[in-house]
Amino acid sequence: MALWLPHVPRRRLWAAAQGIMALGTALPLVVQALWAVAVSAVCVGGTFMIATMAGLQLAREARPDNPTPLLARMTTAFAAGQIVGPLLVRGIGPGRWAGWDALSWAGALATLLLLLTALWLWRAARPDPTSVRPA
Repeated sequence: MALWLPHVPRRRLWAAAQGIMALGTALPLVVQALWAVAVSAVCVGGTFMIATMAGLQLAREARPDNPTPLLARMTTAFAAGQIVGPLLVRGIGPGRWAGWDALSWAGALATLLLLLTALWLWRAARPDPTSVRPA
C-alpha cells in the first residue's frame, strides 16, 4: 500500500478515508451485531491516521512558509470535536426519538458530516477545467 499512496492525490486520499469512516459510523446504525461494531471500529480507526496524515500534509503544502498556525487550527478543531461529541450525546438526552437513542443520532450526524466532507474533498481534488490548455 505504501508504494502506491505517494501517487494518490492527498485530497482524494483524505476523501476516501472520510468515506470509509462514514461507512464505519453508518454500519452500527443499520446492523445491530457485534461483528458490525468490530467492522465499524476497523473502518473508523483504520482510516483515522490516513485522514490525519493527508490533512496535515495538505496544510504543510498550503502554507509551506509557516504551516504552524494552520496546523494549530486543525488540531484545535479536532480537540473541539472530541469535547463536543460526548456533550452532544448528553444533550440529546436519555430518551428515544423516532426510534433512535442519543448515541444513534450522534452516529447518524457523524455519518452525514463525514459523507459531506468526503464529497467536498473529492470535488476539491478535481483539476480546474479552465486551467487545462488545449494540446
